[in-house]
Amino acid sequence: MSTAKKDYDLRLKWLRRQVSASHISNADNKSKAIWQVINRERRNNSHTFSQAQLDIDGESTTDPLKIANHLNQYFTTIADQTLNTQPRTTLINLHEPLTMINPTLEHFSLTNEQEILTIINNLKPKTSTGLDDISARMLKHCKEALTPPLVKITNLSLSQGHVPSALKQAKVYPKHKGGTHKADSNYRPISLIPTFSKIIEKVVLKRLIDHCEHHHLITEGQHGFIKGRSTTTALIKFAEFIIDNLEAKKPVTTIMLDFSKAFDCLGHDLILDKLEDLGIKGRAKMWFNSYLQDRSQVVEVQYTNKGITQEARSMPLPVNRGVPQGSVLGPVLFILFTNDMPQYLRTHCTPLMYADDTTLLLSEKTNDNLAIDSYIALNMAYQYCHENDLVVNTAKTKQLTFGRRQNEVLELPDVVVENHARFLGMTIDDKISWNEHVNSLSKKLNSSLYVLKRIRHVSDNITTKIAYHALFETHIKYGLVVWGGTSAGNLSQILLLQ
Repeated sequence: MSTAKKDYDLRLKWLRRQVSASHISNADNKSKAIWQVINRERRNNSHTFSQAQLDIDGESTTDPLKIANHLNQYFTTIADQTLNTQPRTTLINLHEPLTMINPTLEHFSLTNEQEILTIINNLKPKTSTGLDDISARMLKHCKEALTPPLVKITNLSLSQGHVPSALKQAKVYPKHKGGTHKADSNYRPISLIPTFSKIIEKVVLKRLIDHCEHHHLITEGQHGFIKGRSTTTALIKFAEFIIDNLEAKKPVTTIMLDFSKAFDCLGHDLILDKLEDLGIKGRAKMWFNSYLQDRSQVVEVQYTNKGITQEARSMPLPVNRGVPQGSVLGPVLFILFTNDMPQYLRTHCTPLMYADDTTLLLSEKTNDNLAIDSYIALNMAYQYCHENDLVVNTAKTKQLTFGRRQNEVLELPDVVVENHARFLGMTIDDKISWNEHVNSLSKKLNSSLYVLKRIRHVSDNITTKIAYHALFETHIKYGLVVWGGTSAGNLSQILLLQ
């Protein structure tokens, strides 16, 4: 091999390492960026619809426009279909009507240039765009010029209780979840809303959260999207409940509810009623009504035509249910919607929630009493869901019982009984030995080691360290406060991998 060829190969290798390092170090999601680099090196390109078929009315098609229109129809009607699958049984009314009198928030205070500039500066510099074709990165580059008109638009929206229709249109990408590419049910929507909408929503979100926190309106059972709460605080509450009751010689059982399309099914009128229960009235409620009503979306699929990437975009369809996907306010609206669930169930169980992950914690002095409370609590949870546009997926709802005499606890009808289950990213077993979690963690760490070895060949040492922290160290540290007391053998198993 000639010297020139060797120099060329070395230069090319160095440039590729630099590009990979830059891509990873500048990415917001390090893990995702690392896998993108690995897949690129393996020539594992992402799937495009030029290679796919979708079954539509019993026939397969590769037409990207037909695929886009069909998936949009599927995404915008799946909520109603899900609600229709919920059995309309007559449930025993075991609760008293909830009465809540809360301080009111009747209008939103206006914003100013300083607040809008702060919001823009804190945006992640993403290049993705909604239907407005304005990315966060573009907005950050033009913030000085755009801040004054954004202040005016936002204040008009707040004072008039109106959200411009252009800000309620979403662009949706279908993301394959796994399984056959031909089934529409194997795709989930990734929704992109206009960047300007995010600005207004962040202004409203601050005022909404300030109102709820100042008046202590958010239930202590909810750990999602609330300052000072997290999956870690939820895991600690879970572990404390089990251990404290077992030490008191009480049997413990948990019911891990699984909701089908939870964020998509909520009726807009119900959302507004829940907000009013929290004191959102007047012009503020009018704003939320405008925000939820008359929303629409299009589905866009990418495909390759003669080596050129192109897009096919569906016709717009209305979105008549759910909190807006991909939005700033959506997750918080959901936790406020279910904010009354713990009060509804409080006499028979302790609900523990992280967004839509809901677990009922139960303990009693005797197994017989625990069985009765479990049955009543589950019945009341079903009743709450019937009344609040939530559908429990009984096939994925699990019961996990703890204690020496756990086999004596009555099993609940239509609920899967397990000796271990996943809870907020951790595997919890009925002996609280953490053996299953350590085994699962070991497999994950072995996979991370493979990635780290690949990264070392296509990047530099600094990037390899970034990859270690993103793919290895974070997995070990996650939930360590609850599983760190496991056996010495389990700890050695992890330390050997490190």
